[in-house]
Amino acid sequence: MYKYETVSKEVNECVDIICNKCGCSTISAGSIGGDIGNKSVGHVHISYFGGYGSNFPGDGIEVRFDLCELCIRDIIFGFKLPAEIIDIDRLV
Repeated sequence: MYKYETVSKEVNECVDIICNKCGCSTISAGSIGGDIGNKSVGHVHISYFGGYGSNFPGDGIEVRFDLCELCIRDIIFGFKLPAEIIDIDRLV
């Protein structure tokens, strides 16, 4: 037989995602994807692990950070060699 009781638990809930580059929020009104003017701002979480012989960040070191779409755009358009940008709607 199972005996049940109501138990209160403390739960950590993400209330915001901050871009590590510019410091801006990527969440607005509790939903992922904030607004700057009329532009939706999403984010990407990056986790990079330095393998054997890695110069950065070093052997066995992991670096984690979040970037908003606007900072991703700035980084991508700053590449010496252009990134490949594919319109997925045209692939169908």
